Amino acid sequence: MHHDGRVILFATRPAAAALLTAAAYWGGTHIGLLLTPSNLAVSLMWPPNALLLALLLLAPMRHWPWYVLAVLPVHLLTQLWHGIPLLTSAGWFVTNISEAVLGAYLLRRLRSIDELFHTFVGVLLFLAVGVAGTTALTSFLDAAVVVGTGMGQGYWDLWCHRFASNSLAMLTLVPPIVTLASSSVASFRVVRPARYVEGGLLTLAALFVINWMFARHATAQASIPELTYTVLPLMFWAAVRFGPMGVSLVQLVSTAAILWTALNGTVVSIDDVLALQLFLLMLSGLSLSLAVVIS
Repeated sequence: MHHDGRVILFATRPAAAALLTAAAYWGGTHIGLLLTPSNLAVSLMWPPNALLLALLLLAPMRHWPWYVLAVLPVHLLTQLWHGIPLLTSAGWFVTNISEAVLGAYLLRRLRSIDELFHTFVGVLLFLAVGVAGTTALTSFLDAAVVVGTGMGQGYWDLWCHRFASNSLAMLTLVPPIVTLASSSVASFRVVRPARYVEGGLLTLAALFVINWMFARHATAQASIPELTYTVLPLMFWAAVRFGPMGVSLVQLVSTAAILWTALNGTVVSIDDVLALQLFLLMLSGLSLSLAVVIS
């Protein structure tokens, strides 16, 4: 990495960066399991692949093998701990690594990190390649692993669920990680204190609206609150006032709050999961695109 504020650790200490990546992958796996409804086998969002892709984007390509090797034992041990057969776990390792490595490679070849989330073309490429393209492609193999090893049935349903879960993780986690890590410390020092206050109020407003709309809907029969779309103007506020980095951070907080709140009593069926995932994908994609255009 250069001296423009990016994490120098990824360029100068590949072993330490690989251990950090393994720890992030381990944490992301457990978060994904926590975001899996008790009555369903589908996680609302699967973070490990997105975390790996984000860290690969920040690291020199010559160091990528270190990251893959560091993630391998973490992946296998975590899966075996939760009772996943070794053959299935190995197949999932191939699909997870392929998604992250292929996505990071294509994005690095098409645009620099500085351009990826700060130009409209860069955001479109991220949405097309990182969020949709490589996720869709590797989901074909992932669903085949599940069916082939007897862990599940219904190939196309498995593909759809895996694609939505992983795409949402890519769109939620990669932009804030990359934009924060590639920003200089000086860029934060020149921001007026009033902007930080405004950002804090915006985040609190989003959390309040999310808590209110789900709490109000807790006793209703329908599972996805109709008030969910009240988050939209808050995201547009973030896009207009704070640019790609600000909107990506608010997206992260809002998505985490919505998923956690939905998990505790709102989401009850696979149709609810897909509806919520598609809404969050639309909300995050539009907000990020708007932020870049305005910037």
